Amino acid sequence: MIATVNIRRAAKASTAPLFWVRLAALTQAGVLADALSGISDATGFLKWAANNFFPNYLWTCMIDLRESPRWHPEWIDPDHLYAEVVGRVQGAMQMLVESECPSAWSGALEFALKRLKKTGRLLAAYFPGPFDDFGQFTPLSSSIGAFKEIEGKLTSARKLSDVPELSVLADLSQPSDNVGAHITRILDAPIEENVADEEELRFLRLAARIARGRHDESLAGLVTNRCLFRARHRVGNEPATDIFEVMIEACGSYNNPDKYRAQIGESATKLCFGVNGGEVLKNLLAVFDVLTKRDEKLIPVLARASSIARTKIHR
Repeated sequence: MIATVNIRRAAKASTAPLFWVRLAALTQAGVLADALSGISDATGFLKWAANNFFPNYLWTCMIDLRESPRWHPEWIDPDHLYAEVVGRVQGAMQMLVESECPSAWSGALEFALKRLKKTGRLLAAYFPGPFDDFGQFTPLSSSIGAFKEIEGKLTSARKLSDVPELSVLADLSQPSDNVGAHITRILDAPIEENVADEEELRFLRLAARIARGRHDESLAGLVTNRCLFRARHRVGNEPATDIFEVMIEACGSYNNPDKYRAQIGESATKLCFGVNGGEVLKNLLAVFDVLTKRDEKLIPVLARASSIARTKIHR
């Protein structure tokens, strides 16, 4: 978390590509883990780092979602990292001839997989890691047999919450045209109609993730419009920053970097027009500050939103 936020500035490499930043940050984390292996309160250190750096880390990584759409910045908690390691070990062992695989290794892997199943983290072993987005491969389409039941449920679904398994489909595969069409159908309902029975913003985030994975700009627009409606009409009473986070995820559907930045600026402007309250707008300004430090090219596109927020604060 600390290195991801500060590595570009420390290395004076503001334009460094994302894969370099992640490699440098993970390398630094490895060095730090070795250096602090004897620390008496490792949990306390993690809490200190999270309390002081996680908000900036999260918003810094949000800008990376266009370039790296499948890995999520919140997947750095210890349990998720453990699951990822288990998944990579399993993948490596499957490349061995069965007769050459020591029984002790198989036993350790079986124990680890049982532990993940018991904690409900088994599927996380197969989610993409922070470097998997840079591989020269295309994820499996969700149209394969393994996801047939989920796609079938989506065909008759009236709301996104009718198919809670969508999150698994989105994290493990490339959403198919069929998935995109039915998500679009559900979100294209009258704006005042809910698209989930509860936790609608969470399902809108899932729709944004699917739009981003498919580079589906039309679906992204539907997600953004529903987010703006929630913000303006105080539906759900979520913080404006949480709503803006989903809007940025949807903006990741725009593959062209200039168009992507322009969409972030447009979304921020509309959100600042739609919300009120000094504390709400100050929190958005703090987010804009982090985003512009992460990407200087966002300074001009966020200028109007920042001006609107400051004007409304001082009314």
